[in-house]
Amino acid sequence: MAELNRSQHEDLGGSWSTDPFFGGFTALLNNLFMPTKAEQVDGAHYPSMINLLDGNARQLSCVLGVYVYKDSADAAAEFSVRAAVVHVRGHWCTYAGETALGSLSTGDNHIWLDISSAPTITAAFGASWPTAPHIRLATIAMPASGPWLPQHITYLTGAQAIAPLGVHAFTTRSDITYSDDGTIDLATVPANAVVGNCRVLVTEAFDGTAPTLKIGDSGDDDRLAATTEIDLKTVDTYIIPRLYKYAAQTDVQAILDIDGSTTGAAVILLEQIP
Repeated sequence: MAELNRSQHEDLGGSWSTDPFFGGFTALLNNLFMPTKAEQVDGAHYPSMINLLDGNARQLSCVLGVYVYKDSADAAAEFSVRAAVVHVRGHWCTYAGETALGSLSTGDNHIWLDISSAPTITAAFGASWPTAPHIRLATIAMPASGPWLPQHITYLTGAQAIAPLGVHAFTTRSDITYSDDGTIDLATVPANAVVGNCRVLVTEAFDGTAPTLKIGDSGDDDRLAATTEIDLKTVDTYIIPRLYKYAAQTDVQAILDIDGSTTGAAVILLEQIP
C-alpha cells in the first residue's frame, strides 16, 4: 500500500464530501465533515480523517503483513514466509521471516505461525492445523509432481486468518464424583501458558470422613489449589484466585481422596491463558 502525500490525502478527503458514491458513508463516520481541497471551513476534521485512514492502514498491515510466497531460491516443494511484526497476547512481536521451508507432502499442507513461545515466532506446516496457539497463513495443495504454483495456494483471509491473533483465556471443565478417587487429568497446557483461577463447585456433598481435593502438577501437587481451600463435605462454590505460568508443556491434575465416601460430586473449572 503506497503512502499518500498531503495533496493526495486532501483530494481523497474532498471526495468523501463531494462524490455521491460516498453519500451514505458520512453517517458511518459520525457525520464527520470533510471539505474539498480548496475550502477552508471552521470545524473541518482533516486530522481526524488522516488518523482514521492511518489506523485502517495499520490494521490492514497487521492482517496482511505475513504471507506465504515462492522465493526464487525455493525448491519445487519448498515455500517462504515474509517477515513482519505481528500482534500476540497484547504485544507486538517481530517475526524475521523464513525461506526454503519444506519439503511439502503431496496433498494439502497447512501453513501457520507458531506463537506458543512468543515473542519467538517460527513458521510451521502439517497435514492438519495444530491445537497449540498459532496464526493460520495458507494452505498449499502440493501436486504429485513438479513445483507448486500460484493456483495451488489458498491464502486465508478475514476471520479465518485473524481470529488466532487475539489469544483469549478459556476455561476447561471437569466433572468428578466419588468414583474418581485418585489422580484425575484435567488439562495439558502449552509452554508459557498461564493457568489458575480454579473454581470448584461441590454439587453433592461427599459423605466420607475427611475427603480432600487438591489441584496442581507433578512438580507441585497443590500448586493451584490446596486441600484447605476446598471443603468437599459442604455444597458450595470455592474460588481459588491463583495463577501460575508454566515454562514447558505440563499436565495439570487433581488428586481426590474420597476417604470412604459413597456419594459426592463436584465440577472443576480451570482457566487457561495460552
